[in-house]
Parts: sequence; C-alpha cells; structure tokens
Amino acid sequence: GHPVRRTMGIAHLGGATLDNEENYLIKKLFTALGIVQIENQARV
Repeated sequence: GHPVRRTMGIAHLGGATLDNEENYLIKKLFTALGIVQIENQARV
C-alpha cells in the first residue's frame, strides 16, 4: 500500500470569531499537514 499522510492524533478547533476566508485558509493549512479532525466552533 501507499503511505498515507494523515494523523488522527492531532485535532484543530477554530474559533467562532473567524470569518469564512480565515477558516478556509486554516483548513487548507491543517489538511496539508495531514490533520483530519478540523472543526469550527460555529458548527459545534
């Protein structure tokens, strides 16, 4: 199999005061780092 670049041991919870553009950039950054668990406080 191919090595997978992701980890379930790290998560990120964004704040509700961030706007859509900031949340988009944060998601792109943490997805590129291999972090799968990304949530925004506004959705919780």
